[in-house]
Amino acid sequence: MKLDRTSTVVDFQLLARFQRLRDLLSEERFAPHWERPLAYWALPNDRRLPLAFMDRPIRQLLDTPFDELHATPGVGQKKIRSMVELLQRAVSDEPMRKVPAPPVKQDQPESGNFDPSSVSESTWAEWRESIKRNELENAPLGRFARSLLDLPKVLWQTQLGTYTELTLGEIRRLKTHGEKRVHVLLEIFHDLHRIVSMIGPQTELTVTIRPRFASQLEAWIASSLASEVPPKPADLHEHFVLPLVAQTRIDTGESMAELVELRIGLNGEEQSVRQVADRLGLTRARVYQMLADVAAIPQVRWPEGQALVREIVQWLNAEKPKGDYCLFFAAAEVFFPVKRPSGEGALDVDGDSDMSYHDSEHRRAG
Repeated sequence: MKLDRTSTVVDFQLLARFQRLRDLLSEERFAPHWERPLAYWALPNDRRLPLAFMDRPIRQLLDTPFDELHATPGVGQKKIRSMVELLQRAVSDEPMRKVPAPPVKQDQPESGNFDPSSVSESTWAEWRESIKRNELENAPLGRFARSLLDLPKVLWQTQLGTYTELTLGEIRRLKTHGEKRVHVLLEIFHDLHRIVSMIGPQTELTVTIRPRFASQLEAWIASSLASEVPPKPADLHEHFVLPLVAQTRIDTGESMAELVELRIGLNGEEQSVRQVADRLGLTRARVYQMLADVAAIPQVRWPEGQALVREIVQWLNAEKPKGDYCLFFAAAEVFFPVKRPSGEGALDVDGDSDMSYHDSEHRRAG
């Protein structure tokens, strides 16, 4: 830019910043940025973007004299300032080296205050790389969502790898991906990136990421199975039934949790599907549908749970310890239902499930 007496202090400042950023970005370490468009560092809530420059590669902008950029039709001082700010982001986004995992950037949103409008293509590319580097592409989205209430059921089992090769722009152009769905998707990738970035690269060790309740349940079950004495009904109530009901409340809401409590008899007698339907004013078909949704939670959140629960069931049925284990068995049937092979029957006269985890000695009468 050719400065003269009509130039303002801001003009001088912008020229100086542009020259400094141009020198930095011209260094070989920033070579991966050179062919990326300026829009790569733009955020959804940015204003006064220099649209004339957004599709231009960084290399082309660096090779263009500042006065020529400033003379571009429709580009005034405010848009030049926006261009300089985007170049500053490019400098701050130094390309990752191959060995260490990058630290979590201070300008990225904190876990509890996630803002999807603060995610640029640059940040999204970094999160995608974290997923691939830690081989999480085959894991389902639902396993890591803060609540399954926020994630449509059709996406519960969708693999993370479905999105690791897509840009943010491409995802937002998908027909079924509105802002709410994109928000949850970005939130999941953000949370996982924060975790693996804090762990850092490992060569001989590996870390499994799973919901907290699943880790706690699995640790307690493993400890119980290692004991020679079967767990007491009160222990199963505290360490198995209540955590699963609590997670149901988080993932499906209060009404679903109430249905589960009635069905398993958490605060009274175990209720049949017909009784639950009458109590809640629902059809039996709707109750079955809701119970299917409840059973789908452990399938996506804690798929290892089915085998572990079966071990406890077999142990209790073999040992036949004294005590009322009906609550545990009812909960096991709701959260980890056993299905009959095709053609072996469907419903009993009461409209309940066709196959039970527990034998008649443990089953509550009526």
